[in-house]
Amino acid sequence: MPYKIKFNKKYFEVIVSGKITLNDYRSFFEDLTNHKDWNENLKVLFDFRQAEWNDLLNYSGMESIAGIIYKFKDRLGNAIMAAVFADKKMLPYSNIEESIRKYHNHHLITLDTTNYEEAVIWLDADKEVLS
Repeated sequence: MPYKIKFNKKYFEVIVSGKITLNDYRSFFEDLTNHKDWNENLKVLFDFRQAEWNDLLNYSGMESIAGIIYKFKDRLGNAIMAAVFADKKMLPYSNIEESIRKYHNHHLITLDTTNYEEAVIWLDADKEVLS
């Protein structure tokens, strides 16, 4: 799974394409949180429009993704994240992942959408950071 991480002074953008594996998911969170411009109060736009999720579209896959994100809890801090998907069928799976994280008391301010422009506008708006 190729991915690119860009920082434009307002937010990070992680552009993901191809088949996603759990190791890839872990890798881009590792690279993101180790980026020289990273701090735990930044915003992130995940562009998953070219990603292939087939092997992870089940409860176990979403539970594993939630576990990976949870492992980066301290490094993510109060980050605000938007995820853009190509297909609305991904939204319920993303909601499952979010519910699992919240169950483990890992709350992030997030938006899941299929509209790239909506995500950019949402990230540009001020959000109250959860403490």
